[in-house]
Amino acid sequence: FCVAVVSMYSKLTGSSNSVVGVTVLLAVLVLRQADFGIRTTHGLLSIAGIFGILMAGPRLANIVPPLAAFAVNAVCILLLMILGCHNVIMYQSFLPFVLGYLLLLGYDVTEKEYTFRVIGLLVGMVICMIVFYKNQRNRAYRRTFLDLFREFDLKSARSRWYVKLTLIVSSAMLFMNLLGLPRAMWAGIACMSVCLPFTKRL
Repeated sequence: FCVAVVSMYSKLTGSSNSVVGVTVLLAVLVLRQADFGIRTTHGLLSIAGIFGILMAGPRLANIVPPLAAFAVNAVCILLLMILGCHNVIMYQSFLPFVLGYLLLLGYDVTEKEYTFRVIGLLVGMVICMIVFYKNQRNRAYRRTFLDLFREFDLKSARSRWYVKLTLIVSSAMLFMNLLGLPRAMWAGIACMSVCLPFTKRL
């Protein structure tokens, strides 16, 4: 199934956009089981926000100088964490959104290929929304979409983890870019893999 999805995306959007298939596949696998800890209908807003970041963030970070790219990456990754990782206990389920961002960042495309990338992500967003709503519609939550931002507090362990992961991953890629090394995303992925919210799980 995984190979079929990625192959289909590669055929429809071009081989350079196979990473879009990987990103959408990861998102679908996550959203069929996990929730955002907020009302299901508001979770659809989170999905829209996440995919909006995936469409625009990596492209913007690739067209600006390294220091500006650091700022873009930091903002995008922090927003992905706030939108997707509110339930820290399920952090392993939602880190694939950050992984998808890093993959799209590392395998950048331009012009017509970028148009196909956006279309592919839009289709993936709709699929994710359908799967998410179908599987999570009967869950009841009091928290709303805005609570994701209201509850951001540097005094909390969750918010400190957001900031720690964001700065470590963004800084690693900045150093790679300043050194002129290719595929800075791999440094980001390596750092993301060990920057966990629960120290004992390292």
